[in-house]
Amino acid sequence: MLEFFHADLSTLLTLCLAAAMAGWVDAVVGGGGVVLLPAPLIGFPGQPPPMR
Repeated sequence: MLEFFHADLSTLLTLCLAAAMAGWVDAVVGGGGVVLLPAPLIGFPGQPPPMR
């Protein structure tokens, strides 16, 4: 299922940090998607979006 998903530990930790920061932003002022949406695009450049 996740055969397209190849990441090292630093990328995964960065994405987890971005998710936590987005949750905090969303809880405090709203709009956490502004942080969370670009995070995978920055973490995995050149990867196509997963299609079902």
